[in-house]
Amino acid sequence: MTSGAITPNRQRGTAGTLRLYCQVMALINFAHREITAKVVYFGAPGAGTNTNLQVLHETVRAGERSRLHEFGPGEEAERTRYFDYVPEGTAPITGFSTRFRVYSMPGGLLHPIHREEVLKGTDAIVFIADARPGKDQVNVDALLELERALAEQGIEMASLPMVLQVNHTDDPNAAPSEKVVYDLNPYGFPVTEAVAKDAIGVGQTHKKIVGVTVSRIRDNLSGSETSITLTAVHRATRDRDEDIIQRHIEAIAHAEHQTQATGDFDTLHRGDEYELPFQPREFLGMRPAEVRGVHMEGDRIVMDVVMERISGGQPKLLPLVLINRPTDVAPLPAPVTSSHTPAPVLNASPATASLPDKIELPSQMRQEEPEGSDISIWVGIAGLVGGLLAGLLLGFLFWY
Repeated sequence: MTSGAITPNRQRGTAGTLRLYCQVMALINFAHREITAKVVYFGAPGAGTNTNLQVLHETVRAGERSRLHEFGPGEEAERTRYFDYVPEGTAPITGFSTRFRVYSMPGGLLHPIHREEVLKGTDAIVFIADARPGKDQVNVDALLELERALAEQGIEMASLPMVLQVNHTDDPNAAPSEKVVYDLNPYGFPVTEAVAKDAIGVGQTHKKIVGVTVSRIRDNLSGSETSITLTAVHRATRDRDEDIIQRHIEAIAHAEHQTQATGDFDTLHRGDEYELPFQPREFLGMRPAEVRGVHMEGDRIVMDVVMERISGGQPKLLPLVLINRPTDVAPLPAPVTSSHTPAPVLNASPATASLPDKIELPSQMRQEEPEGSDISIWVGIAGLVGGLLAGLLLGFLFWY
């Protein structure tokens, strides 16, 4: 089997824990005698979810149908498509009309807030699998992602009304449907084949998912316990499709704002990793338990880390200071605060201890001696001696 294939385990959870699942809820409006169910088309990138919605909107037999909408976060290339409709003809549930709100979630939708908003309150799923070569693993990855996203909302995928559509079956090298769904269908969901771009199999797929969903709702109305429960409302006016889309857009924007405000940084890029020397003996055998009191002091980041002993015992507080500057930039003066005063320097030497024994001025600052000063001394001595000798010679001549 392909790596990561789905295995049937109705109590699968982290580390083998038992996961509790809630039921999904369709709306029953007694004021209009109308039941509303939500169907989401989900698939891997390029599998054909948006194509299914486009074709379905154009071809579904409806007594009432909204226009086709698109919405999603502005930075995403892929968009969710949405429309709602009431099937024409006899109501499938006696005494009530049935309205279906249909959404697409293409594989390019990576924003978790958008994904959560679209899947919220889902009553049924159509999973689009790609039959083209090399798509086995992306199909499995998409189904695993769907299962995780539903589980985050407390919904067990195995209990949902669900249909698997094998799309792109017209590709010359398309795999047989049995092979495509081998790793995707441990729960025995109904399987259909389609070439969505040519409107082949789209109507059949939707008819199957509507049939399964309506059957669950009927069971609930007759008193049987199913995965779909009905939430009763009594509204004089119906929701317009424009209002529904606006609520989705506002919910996504609000969730993004709350994520930023509450510090949920799961989607942030992980930068380079830095190792810092850290060898205080008093914290050996301890591990960080909590970071508190983070603040800036000039170009320093000061934080207090609560350290607890692995073997148990009294925790300790470890003050850490990170210098918030590149290593080639001169430091700013460290401010002195009442909470973190720089430690005194031990064994400080007297202020004069660093003075040199002798101060030498730089060569260009020395007073230069005049050139030839040694020669002038010798000339003076020679002149004095010459004068004495000349005096003696003149005295001798006058004597005789």
